[in-house]
Parts: sequence; structure tokens; C-alpha cells
Amino acid sequence: MNPASGSSDFLARPESRSPLVERPASLAYQGTFLGSDVTWQQGSLKVPLPFTTKLTKNLTLRHNLSYQLTEIDHNFQSFFPANLDLHRFSISSSLTYNLPSSSWSFFGNFSRDLSSDLTSINSDDLQISARLAAAYQFSNKFSLNFGISRNTNFGEARYLPSLGFKWTPNDQWALSLYGPFLTLSHRPTDNLIVRAQAFPSGGNWNIEQNDKSLDLGLRSYNVGVSLEYKLRNGLWLSAFAGTSLLNQLQIEDNGRTIAEENLNTGFTTRISLKLYEW
Repeated sequence: MNPASGSSDFLARPESRSPLVERPASLAYQGTFLGSDVTWQQGSLKVPLPFTTKLTKNLTLRHNLSYQLTEIDHNFQSFFPANLDLHRFSISSSLTYNLPSSSWSFFGNFSRDLSSDLTSINSDDLQISARLAAAYQFSNKFSLNFGISRNTNFGEARYLPSLGFKWTPNDQWALSLYGPFLTLSHRPTDNLIVRAQAFPSGGNWNIEQNDKSLDLGLRSYNVGVSLEYKLRNGLWLSAFAGTSLLNQLQIEDNGRTIAEENLNTGFTTRISLKLYEW
């Protein structure tokens, strides 16, 4: 199919399942290199569960499972443990309320995470996050979304507002902003999508250090370009390369910062397989 013959949101919908609404199943690896002091790697697996519950005609419930392994290697002569292996298991549930005759749609998400070095497992390893959002469709080319999210990073509840939009001026271009995720997409052919992207990475974990339960955070923001190629219907290969900015490692003990390192700007790359249909 020629992209010009598709619908106005063809870029946002490589297949019939839209990644802007339903995240695809994916297997990904990301490596970040911050000079001679720090490198870190993340591997992740995300699987939408294959059943969807229609609670009412307009209310839909979906579930997702994910696992992420993060390895951090550094040369700091400091409080940070060396050669960290960190794990995150997550199950999330999302509700979508959509009235066909209305320009409004609503979304809610609730996630339960086990985030730990697995030295021991207790209530400090559990994190709960939630998000409520609404979107208004001004036209078939532009929609505005806004909401609020709650997370328990570093052991305390934090509430963050968000504002975003999706704009598809034609069948080859799309621009979207969802919280800290900014994406400009171009689809020159049916089998190729080029994206300029900016997005956060890192995470928060509970670790054991000297028989104490501590919170470790890794912060990073990535800016770069990705190429996505369709291997077959529903299956895409994606490769991203760019710059890693605002990098930081931090350890807290009951809300008190006891170690912090502001890291150099570096290079990051990410490769993933995305499955939109099965």
C-alpha cells in the first residue's frame, strides 16, 4: 500500500493496532556509554496480555506484563556498589473510555512494580504508579491530551501534571508529545518509518548496601534518530542512535540523599523488535 493512500493517522498506525494507544509487544536492548567512568545497559521484554475485557460498550480493560534488566558498570571510588544488576517486574492495567459520538476520550493506568537488586525482597521493593488522562479530538488531524500521574520513586508519592498532543498534517508526517516523550515521524515508504525522538530512560530500584535498604535512581534523557523497518505484516525492527543527556546516579536513605554523581553526556543506542499483530 502507498502511504499516500492511507488514513490520516497511518504513521501512528504501522498496522491495525496503534502504538499511540496500545503499546506493542517488544524485545529491546539499550546501551549507553558515558566515557571511561560509566556504562549501563538495559534489556526489556514487554507483552500485552492477549485478552481484552469489554466492561461496557465504551469501556475497555487491558493488561500488560514487562521485565527489565539493568546493568550499571562504573569506576567511582564512592558509596555506589560496583557492577549493579537491577531488575524490574511490572504488571499494569489500563482502562479506556471512548464515546464514538464524542470528541472526548479518557484513559487510566495502574501499575504494580517489583524493582530491586533481588538481594532480598520486602515491601521496600514494591512501587505503585498511576495515571489519569483525557484527550480531545479537535479534528482528524489534531488532538490535545492532558492528565496527571502518580509514582512512588524514592519511597514517596509524587504527582506530576502532563500536557501533550498528536498532529498528523498528512499521511507521511506525524508529530506527537506525550509527557516527556517527543516524536517526529516520517514514513517515506510502506516499509520504513524515520523518527526523530526525545525520551527519558533509567529507573529506580531498592538495593541492599551494608545491610541497609536504600533507593537507587538512574536518570537519563535521550535525543536521537531511529529507523523502523517492517520485516513482515505486524513485525517491525527498530534501531535508534543518539545522545544521552542529563545523566545522574543517586542513592537515598529514607528520603535523604547520601550519594550523587552527575555524569557526562554520552552516546546511546537501542535496538528492538516490535510486534503489533499476532
